[in-house]
Amino acid sequence: MEAARACPSQQPFKSGSEEEVVMKATPQLAGPTTLKADSYWSKMAIHRVPSKYLLISAFISYMILAISYLEGAPPWIAFGLALLPWSLMVMFELQWTYKHFHWFALFGLMAFVQTIHYSEHCIEIIQVHIFHEPTYKAIAIFSTLNIEWVHFLGDTFLTIGTLILVSKFPRNPWLWVAIPFQIAHQAEHTFLIFNYLFEGARAGGPGLLSSPGGAIGGGVGLSRPDLHWIYNTLYTIPFVLSLIYQLKRTYDEALDEAFPEAPKAELLEASRHLETFHYAVSETVLAPGDDADRLYIIVEGEAVVFRHDDDGQVVEVATLHKGQYFGEVGLLVPGAPHTKTIRAKTDLTVLAMDEPTFRHLMDTSQATHDRFAEMAADRVVHLPDARTSEDNERVPALVGATSAPRATSRGSARASGARSGTRVNGGASTPRARANGNGAQRSGATAARGKAAAPKPAPRKRAGDKS
Repeated sequence: MEAARACPSQQPFKSGSEEEVVMKATPQLAGPTTLKADSYWSKMAIHRVPSKYLLISAFISYMILAISYLEGAPPWIAFGLALLPWSLMVMFELQWTYKHFHWFALFGLMAFVQTIHYSEHCIEIIQVHIFHEPTYKAIAIFSTLNIEWVHFLGDTFLTIGTLILVSKFPRNPWLWVAIPFQIAHQAEHTFLIFNYLFEGARAGGPGLLSSPGGAIGGGVGLSRPDLHWIYNTLYTIPFVLSLIYQLKRTYDEALDEAFPEAPKAELLEASRHLETFHYAVSETVLAPGDDADRLYIIVEGEAVVFRHDDDGQVVEVATLHKGQYFGEVGLLVPGAPHTKTIRAKTDLTVLAMDEPTFRHLMDTSQATHDRFAEMAADRVVHLPDARTSEDNERVPALVGATSAPRATSRGSARASGARSGTRVNGGASTPRARANGNGAQRSGATAARGKAAAPKPAPRKRAGDKS
């Protein structure tokens, strides 16, 4: 994260005949308060599967391969069994990825399948050019089952998957580069499987362009292993580039749930300045007196909000879920302290957003700005008595008292007006949940003190986590 990132222009609010700036000055983030933004690659990290499972999977796979070698098992059985624990891990991770990044999960599934598929072609090249096997015997590992069916099914999956990705991410230029090579490869295997099934051709035939005997002009002078390796390489390179391209343009769904009115382009930019933190069950995220310089958005798990009642008893007042947030009061109202305790009810993952990024999102959407401005006005009357009347006068009637924020993207006007009627009082729910009649408690949960809160342990970050 850029520590010196400029804060968006502050919007003045009119109170009577005087203009007073309610927005706090940009804090000089330094030391422990500075966020270290997550890297793009953190989206590809292991999120759901415990790290120890990687070591267990590696050990199981090694033992399967060793025993299979000693017993003389066919390679496809040995490697198929060795891939099972990794396949289970991939399925769990893809489920998590789809929940948070939707169709980007298809990229992950196709990357897994293409790794196996491309490995088959590379092994065939090694068999032909290093071990000097005849081309009809270059059938790698899984192709020993049936070279025509294995490659036809694999390429059909990749073709359909790539077409779906193109439809979902039409602005990804590398997908458009990849798709012609995949279609050409698909045409080869469609021709081969047709001849194999209906014309009685032998498995491992030349197909359309390989030599000798290609259906089009006798071939182009390349053997089947060489030609298909070229097809696959020309597809794999742009596919990897398309994955990286999309990785840089994908953000967690929880951010969209927390700021539904903000333009997508601005949410993407904001996502590049967030840091992920993980908390174990019962760990304290925020306690009374903590610095009020971050907004926390729940990505995974649940958090519980506690306060002290008039009798001094600790009372649970809310449970927060994915897409809900807390900590905004300190960013909205100058000098407002954290007065409630937020504690992890389950394993909890949150995205931390600093004040400049928060204010930038407010500045780019009128609906977002109005929603948080109204929230700030509502919070003032609930702040502790320690606040002076002069402090309260610094926060006038906010709603409708400010000029519209600038629109910084083509979608700003549309996104800004999408939920302009959303009213947020006392932080009862996310805008999206409120629109659906959901009364779950949410933002502003830090607006009251919880004196009996446990000491706040440092958040833990998993190795390889968002960055």
